[in-house]
Amino acid sequence: MNNDLTVVSKIKDRFKDSITKGTVLTWSKLIDPFIDEMNTHIKDHIHKWYKSVQDHDFLNELPSVFEEVFIHSADNIKIKSSNTLTIHYQEMTTEDIDLSIEVMCINNEVDWNYKTPFASFYVETKNRYFRASLTHKKISPIKEAKYFFRLISKVSFTLESFNIGQLDIKTKVTDKSNILIAGATGSGKTSFINSLLNFIPDDDHLVILEDTYEIQTDKDNTTRLISSKESEQTLDKLLNYSLRMSPDRIILGELRSNEVTTYVQALNTGHKGVMSTIHANNAKDAIHRAAILFQLYSGLSMTYDLALKLISSNIDYVVFLENKSVKEFIQVYSSEGANLFFDEVA
Repeated sequence: MNNDLTVVSKIKDRFKDSITKGTVLTWSKLIDPFIDEMNTHIKDHIHKWYKSVQDHDFLNELPSVFEEVFIHSADNIKIKSSNTLTIHYQEMTTEDIDLSIEVMCINNEVDWNYKTPFASFYVETKNRYFRASLTHKKISPIKEAKYFFRLISKVSFTLESFNIGQLDIKTKVTDKSNILIAGATGSGKTSFINSLLNFIPDDDHLVILEDTYEIQTDKDNTTRLISSKESEQTLDKLLNYSLRMSPDRIILGELRSNEVTTYVQALNTGHKGVMSTIHANNAKDAIHRAAILFQLYSGLSMTYDLALKLISSNIDYVVFLENKSVKEFIQVYSSEGANLFFDEVA
């Protein structure tokens, strides 16, 4: 029995060592040095462990429907849906989950370590799709990493499911209006922009620029470009590349920080129909927040009033979502000083 435990420990240590070196061993390579020491029981046991780590079973065993999962440890996994649930995952230890995350990063070529303690990327496992957001143990006073996974739906929701009422948002899309979608986390911003893409003519060449693969469309005339810190392919560079591709529409991922500089450039390239999303408390605040971000990240010495002028004069409409419903729809005209001029669309 003790010898069995020793063999299991050696195999696990071999796998962990390979992960620290940035390599995920195949099953055959992992057990090859220990073939003579393994009986059927050990082989079955370690293979189950290997598959659970390799296949990220802590994700695959989650409920079929939910919004987001927060993994603090194997004993504390919170699932956000209509009601927040806390579950205990019995098949994997916290150490196993940590190891599985490392495997996930290697397989997705994500640089996540002491030098780059934050990571956000797209994960696909067994026909389920997630946006992973990770914080490294380096930045924790108790040396704990944290993992957040938002479930990405491949199902396209109808625009009517967002309770738009009589609002004629479809025409704004086909007319190539510049539209900014705002709301809190989980309000439905990405799902809403996915729905809007359905109304873009099939002949239009759609270019989507993101730092994480989230925006979904099945349109054939679509070019996707994902920014990468490792290859220094910034969103600004991708925008410049895209302009050589004769895009009819440019869609950007969420505006959180310096993405806003690419957004403003896209608005001023002469291309209409630009769309993006942003966190905000209401439709008006979405414009003000975009202006603040542009003032902070543009690298230019400009007043807030000028930043607001540049933003507001190029955005046609703002849609504000709350709990996956349209709460506000405003038409933006321009600004004077710090005052924004807009009308609520009936």
